Amino acid sequence: MIRLVTASQPIIDSSRLTTWERIGVFFRVMRYARVIWDKLLLRILVTQILAFVSVIPIAVGIRLIDDALPQRDMRLLVRLVLIILAVRFVERVFGFTHDVVAGYGVARVPLSLGLDFYKRVRNLSLKQFNRRPIGEHMFRCTADVGDCLYLINDVIPTTVFALQRMGAMLFMLHTLGKWLIFPTVTYLIIFLAARHWFSTRIRRWDRRARHEGQQLTAALREILSAFRLVKGYNRDATAHRWYFHQLFSTMRAGWRRTMFTVFDGTFSATALGLFALVINMMSGLRVISDEMTLGEFSAVLGVVLGLIGPVQDLINIFQMVRQKLVPAERLIETLNIIPDIQDPEQPEALLESRGRIEVRGVSFAYDDVPVLRDVSVVAEAGEKIAIVGPTGAGKTTLTHLLVRLYDPSEGAILLDGVDVRRLPQRFLRESVGLVMQGQQVLAATVRENIAYGNARVSEADLRRAAELADAAGFIDALSQGYDTLLTEGGALSGGQKQRLCLARGLLRSPKVLILDEATSALDPLTETQVIGNIDAAFEGITQIVVAHNLLSTRNANRIYVLDLGRIVETGTHKSLMERQGMYYRLWTEAEQQSRQSEL
Repeated sequence: MIRLVTASQPIIDSSRLTTWERIGVFFRVMRYARVIWDKLLLRILVTQILAFVSVIPIAVGIRLIDDALPQRDMRLLVRLVLIILAVRFVERVFGFTHDVVAGYGVARVPLSLGLDFYKRVRNLSLKQFNRRPIGEHMFRCTADVGDCLYLINDVIPTTVFALQRMGAMLFMLHTLGKWLIFPTVTYLIIFLAARHWFSTRIRRWDRRARHEGQQLTAALREILSAFRLVKGYNRDATAHRWYFHQLFSTMRAGWRRTMFTVFDGTFSATALGLFALVINMMSGLRVISDEMTLGEFSAVLGVVLGLIGPVQDLINIFQMVRQKLVPAERLIETLNIIPDIQDPEQPEALLESRGRIEVRGVSFAYDDVPVLRDVSVVAEAGEKIAIVGPTGAGKTTLTHLLVRLYDPSEGAILLDGVDVRRLPQRFLRESVGLVMQGQQVLAATVRENIAYGNARVSEADLRRAAELADAAGFIDALSQGYDTLLTEGGALSGGQKQRLCLARGLLRSPKVLILDEATSALDPLTETQVIGNIDAAFEGITQIVVAHNLLSTRNANRIYVLDLGRIVETGTHKSLMERQGMYYRLWTEAEQQSRQSEL
């Protein structure tokens, strides 16, 4: 069965970017924060208030223990308790406001980032798009976009909030005594070193887990898309082994990432508990020696933890940024790709096409492998020409060049004397209709499948296209006719799918109609009827027919025989038969196959 070549994309455990390049990636992603700049500012203002009120309960607690309780002052006790209640109420109100605003960012940021990523993938040429499996494009567009959300929505507010709390707690720490600075700084240095060690390994396994996860997505998509092939060739066991192997690799990478994360969390909690014990011991000794009151003793741990909390948050933010730069690098890698097929800055003014196509000395290669060599083809307006040749001769590649799915390495393709690279892609593809040899049925109704790309089509035109493709008969026989809902796999036969796709192409009524093996799945009788319908309906429209079955091309004005990427013969059916060259051999083979199919 078909299999992804995972070895072609080695796993990279560490970033290939320099530190400055990663900083550039960070700021490139942060550009998307512009859409929520006012929400970020509101969150910063809210956290400023929360940082200010966070020190009030500590100061109130000191007075509560040192003054209100020893003196049995009921009025002071009630006043202090009411202050604490008011502070807690303010914290809940502003905390709720902060969470609501942050939730808006969670919904809004992926809208911009995901849309930009999709636009970039959509604008890639076929050559650029095919460099990665579809599953990887899907993974980047979903999982990676979601994981970049932290960088855009949370880094600035959480960093500012940590600094605000740190400032407030440093003020309280100064009032309690400078002796707390040395043990606090020592703990933070040890904590920072350990967190850096853990985060480096978490980041490495996160990168590996993402690679394996995108391979799993690609593998699953390929297996399910080839479901009939797997069943028909009895390759269920092979597909199972392949999927299990990739699933196990993904699980193993994810498990190792999770274990390092668990160790990291356990270390942080344990270290904080030991540090709290040390601080309590040191504070207790000061109380015994009358250097500190009980109220101050009760506040010390809260102040120290209140100071350590934001410092740890800053460390966590730094390490989290390092981790989230993994998906960010992958997204920017795609966003930095410059599509090699773009509209010209100053397009040619071609108001309406007459339908003359000229391929002038075109050469093309896939990754330095030549496919077409110095190919020249001319189709005058209203002519029907045929391009024939053995499998692998480059016929389909030539049709893709005609509508700028690729650009030639050498030479030019002209529409009405204008290089297609000088025309807007939208105008070109509205003027030149391509009916591909694939049978791509969408998960939609029959009507939506035929009308794809034609939003304002009338019912009469839609039914006429179905009749030309000889699809009206089987469509009317469906349970709900044109409103029958199809699936991607579809319950239609290969011939029915092809006629449905052919109707989709015929509905566009372009000035140039390219049929790339558009009737290959039809029986000879139906194929002859469909071709006759097209010739009658599109008389005066330039037709370029690419066919493996030569019996459907004999009425062409001119036939080009393509072999190994070169035009080896040109002429009418009669002249080529008299020459008894490659076309004659292909024709003879086609006749023999036709007789055998009739038997």
